[in-house]
Amino acid sequence: MKPIVEKWHCHIDITTVCQNACMYCSRYMRHTKDRGHMNLEYFERALDTLLEWPNRIGLMGGEPTLHPEFPKICEIMRDPKRNHPNFKRLMDRYSLFTTGGKAYERHREVISWTFHYVEVFEHNPNQTAICKHQPTTIAIQDVIDDPDLREELINDCWVDKTWCATINEYGGYFCEVAAAIDRITTKGSRAFPLTNDWWMRDTNDSDYKKQLELCQLCGMPVPIEREVLATGKERISEGLYNLLRSCGSPGLSEDKCIIIKDKFSREDVERNKIGWYPGQFRQDIGR
Repeated sequence: MKPIVEKWHCHIDITTVCQNACMYCSRYMRHTKDRGHMNLEYFERALDTLLEWPNRIGLMGGEPTLHPEFPKICEIMRDPKRNHPNFKRLMDRYSLFTTGGKAYERHREVISWTFHYVEVFEHNPNQTAICKHQPTTIAIQDVIDDPDLREELINDCWVDKTWCATINEYGGYFCEVAAAIDRITTKGSRAFPLTNDWWMRDTNDSDYKKQLELCQLCGMPVPIEREVLATGKERISEGLYNLLRSCGSPGLSEDKCIIIKDKFSREDVERNKIGWYPGQFRQDIGR
């Protein structure tokens, strides 16, 4: 697995409030029962642990601009003490990942002062009709019985290679999707405490290995047909469905999901890998 310190971003998930409830959300917002906002004291502490972090820092949610203290959060981020020699300007460190909306429009000015990179993915009708998403809710442990094959796929996971570490209200995580799974299923029991060097952990550490157990509940490593959001029904493997139901997920009604009981062999996996490019989901802009 890729060391945390080598990941291109560390996200801070500042809210679990969102105007959308999309299928296959990397934060599982459709299945998040308890919603709320990160308090400013905790946010500043989280950001302080990244003073020496050598890469970029991103704000995520939910929808981050819905945080009632969003302008204050941006002010905290612009504190000159957060400069890092790897970046010419302080704002070059910062990214915002948003679905747009009224709050985003209202905060455009402060966003322009704070963030070098802004990714806006509105999930508008055109995007939901053509953008293909990896089914996060088809847990690898449910559909692949071969433990060696599961380990191979997890060790080769495209999310681990190309996406981000994350801090949420419970602590730090090597993976943004693992953070969301842990939030829903165990209320953050596997989070790394927010020490100043939490992102320097060795992949062989015992607490790191506990986080890696969350990969068994994830569908990101599984070569499988991707889907557009316009279908409206999320495919969920049977074991994960039962786990989410025990955790009180609000997104499991019959009109919202289809329970999957399929199993995949090594031959199925190799066949499914042909033409499988799960990280390319912005067909609306050609990437």
